[in-house]
Amino acid sequence: MEKSEKRNGDEVKLIPIKTKVISPGEDLVDLIPLESLRDGDILVISSKAVSTSRKRLVYLSNVKPSERAKSLAKKFEMDEKLVEIILREADLIIGGVKGVLLTLKDGNLMPNAGVDRSNCPKGTVVLLPENPWEESKRISEEIMKRCGKRIGVVISDSRVQPLRLGTVGIALGGYGIPLVTDERGKEDLFGRELEITFRAVGDQIASAALLLMGENGEGIPMVVIRGVPLDGESNEIKPELSPKKCLIMGSILKRFPKLLEESQ
Repeated sequence: MEKSEKRNGDEVKLIPIKTKVISPGEDLVDLIPLESLRDGDILVISSKAVSTSRKRLVYLSNVKPSERAKSLAKKFEMDEKLVEIILREADLIIGGVKGVLLTLKDGNLMPNAGVDRSNCPKGTVVLLPENPWEESKRISEEIMKRCGKRIGVVISDSRVQPLRLGTVGIALGGYGIPLVTDERGKEDLFGRELEITFRAVGDQIASAALLLMGENGEGIPMVVIRGVPLDGESNEIKPELSPKKCLIMGSILKRFPKLLEESQ
């Protein structure tokens, strides 16, 4: 199956890579059909696939919940052991709703610090990759070593957005392509100069790949995206923002200035 979309005369193709169930410790590059890759392709890899290959799994039977975990679990109607793992992984617990905690993790606002029970072996939870930036670089360089192809790599996850139902893709890390581009100073269709616009290219690519990856048992942990019109190979712009610079969190903090201080 191959999906394509035309943009400004160019054709962008999304090519799914369906694999067997990935085993802990398995080398992901071994599962990629290297002969089908082309220079300039972008390989999007699910964060769960990366975490599983790196044995970032926790067996719930080995977890002893703390008193804080028990308290939060009771308040938000969650499993005590799951909450304990979230506490270990999160940089900050902001709050939550029934069944989910809102957390800050590695500069990202996310549910449950990225700890997830889906698409991992029974009795375990999967954590986020420890360093998605280094992982994406390692995978790109290993592909170059094996087949001589220059490939951009994005490690993706899914997220919810404020006041929107459903998930979209997010780039946790990447290599070989810009994950954010600065559009300030460029002109729109009517000649107006853009003043504040940045493009979240990595998140857009991750969302496109998520159309094929899905969220259930599709068995597509990787998607090749071909023909994306990008200027430049990479840059130093990182997608994370401090809470005070974020439109949403910054606005909330102005209304409730002690929110982060009072968070659990």
